[in-house]
Amino acid sequence: ERKRFQEAFNFLLVMESIYETFQADIPTHIQISYQYLFAYVYLANGVFDRSLKHANIIINEFSDKERPDFHAFARLLSLILHFEMEHMRILPYQLDATRRYLKSRNRQYGMEDLLMKFIRKVISKPFEEKKIVKRYLTKAKSLFEDKYEARGQYFLDIEHYLHAKSQGISMAELAPIPSPSLPTY
Repeated sequence: ERKRFQEAFNFLLVMESIYETFQADIPTHIQISYQYLFAYVYLANGVFDRSLKHANIIINEFSDKERPDFHAFARLLSLILHFEMEHMRILPYQLDATRRYLKSRNRQYGMEDLLMKFIRKVISKPFEEKKIVKRYLTKAKSLFEDKYEARGQYFLDIEHYLHAKSQGISMAELAPIPSPSLPTY
């Protein structure tokens, strides 16, 4: 099973303590992976301020030459977090900055575009949020039928996020999902 976010959250507090104790001895690429894990699990459990802290550590304290994949996903995670924390004044700037960043890195995942379009649409029509969430959940489901796009779900599962959002619950409150096999090429 995957998406066992509540169990991961309980383990996370111990992991953060261990990480802080041994941080100086941990290679940079592993530190980035841990920071992303912390950010993602906090997001899934609705602890947005702690999640944003860890996403910002990746964005601001590590070079994007190491683990550029996690840098891109941290920026997307940051968008979700600012959206969830209702930082509506800075979201348009964050959306533009993230789009420019991804474009400059030749990123080509449809899920990145889908997420940014979703947030932009809800900002422009906040009273239609429920309808927009359902529409974009349908788009996410069809998008992730593609093996190339499905790989992104392992780092930031937009479909799971939208599914939880459509029900008004955290990602952790959704039932665990059976693990699919990792797509191969």
